[in-house]
Amino acid sequence: MSLFRALTSILALVSTTTFGQPQGALTQAKPWLGVRIETAKAPETGVLIREVIKGTPADDAGLKKDDRVQSIDQRTVASAEDFITTVQSKGVGSTVDLDFLRDGKAVKKTIKLVARPDQLALVQQTLVGKSAPAFDLPLISGPGPSSTAALKGRVTVVEFWATWCPACRSTHTGLSNFAKRHPKDASVLAISDESREELLAYAQALKPEFTILQDKNHEVNSAWMVAAIPQLAVIDRTGKIIFATIGGGAYLDQALDVAEKELKK
Repeated sequence: MSLFRALTSILALVSTTTFGQPQGALTQAKPWLGVRIETAKAPETGVLIREVIKGTPADDAGLKKDDRVQSIDQRTVASAEDFITTVQSKGVGSTVDLDFLRDGKAVKKTIKLVARPDQLALVQQTLVGKSAPAFDLPLISGPGPSSTAALKGRVTVVEFWATWCPACRSTHTGLSNFAKRHPKDASVLAISDESREELLAYAQALKPEFTILQDKNHEVNSAWMVAAIPQLAVIDRTGKIIFATIGGGAYLDQALDVAEKELKK
């Protein structure tokens, strides 16, 4: 099972299980800072901020990439899990004191927590209007390219997907047709974190017209804020993301319509 599928299963279990609550009861709003984090690597301690999302409490407070959080409200955070658990133990609207290191100097910031936006709003807020997060991935099948650097001058549709996802598979006829219509000035890249063997088997059985890439370490999925699939995006000729959505069906139609219009410019 892929890392993404395992994480998705865990998140689904946590979000649908209740403890001491009647079925359908309201749940507490999840507080949010607006950062992407990872546990600092030894010998460093704490939690490293990998990205600060624009327009969020963390951004408003002046947090920056590579700040290293040591404690929240004087509670030591030794891992990303500690960080998340501590923040989520607070209520929306409350404030937290973050002690962190910036360029080796101790800094403290007081930040007011807000409710976390839904996943689609978060994806659009993070990605649309910005340069596409860079990648250079192993090519499983298709004409390529396999890196963002090689996309310049082309309109590109990107899908994050998995072979086990029916909604993802339902998009592939439309993506193949788009790729066939625009072989010279457009690219369609389908990125999955599954094994090479699983992806090759799918490609050999279905023979899609688009390019399949492997994100085996899940790093590109993380940079693109992928938490639900299929996730689709359109990149213009300059490398900027001009559209992002989650889902197939009408959402795929929207993505391809945006790409078609961009190709006419």
